[in-house]
Amino acid sequence: MSDHSASHTKEDLKKIDQEIEEDIKHLKRSSNFLALLGLLVILILIALFGFRFMQKLGKGSDPEGAPKFIDVGIVVADSAVVYAQPKTTSNTLGHLERDKAAFIIENNIDNWYKIQAPIIVNGENTGRALVGWMQRKDLQSKSEIRTLQKQLSERVENTIDILDVKWTIDEVGNYTISGKVVNLTAVPLKNIKVLITFYDKQNRVVDTRTTFVATENLMRKNKPVPFVFIGKNEKDFNFVNCRVDYRIEEE
Repeated sequence: MSDHSASHTKEDLKKIDQEIEEDIKHLKRSSNFLALLGLLVILILIALFGFRFMQKLGKGSDPEGAPKFIDVGIVVADSAVVYAQPKTTSNTLGHLERDKAAFIIENNIDNWYKIQAPIIVNGENTGRALVGWMQRKDLQSKSEIRTLQKQLSERVENTIDILDVKWTIDEVGNYTISGKVVNLTAVPLKNIKVLITFYDKQNRVVDTRTTFVATENLMRKNKPVPFVFIGKNEKDFNFVNCRVDYRIEEE
């Protein structure tokens, strides 16, 4: 092989090495660019996810912004109508069921409240609100309830009545005592204890029994709630007396 050919081969090899180095530099730059691009994509996805999460969180906890309300009311009708205007001839916007809460945002019109309540579908907050007018007879405000509670705490008589008390004894000596408890006030009551006292022929107390009514649902005004007590007639009972004990239920 001649010196010229050897020199040419060395130049070719050197040129190839340079090209390889250039390719490596290009690959490194491309890799760095791809890594940076991938990191940027990840950051964008994290930001989008965070935005959607905060948006959903905000929607669930504060529908259409927290209203400026003057009181909170509890629905006392079975299905209260929400009207577009403070008159029964206006359009119906929706209904609120008994014991649902609503913000009272205006109360300057006789017999009407302007309210705002979250729209719940299948037990979940939709993030939307029902805004309209309700008749005052269908909504009891917290301030009104507190006033009634204060009045009730100052008087004991004419609060609860017991109606239709019956006492029967079967052929084997088991007795059944039944009746109805009626709330005579506008204050919701709960956990009413019925105390049954048994007396003998000498009017001496020989036994007492207790049972409870309205343990789950509130007892509303003039809505009788039945009670039944069954036991063994082991003593010489002559007559019974029923009375009640109760507590005011804070809503």
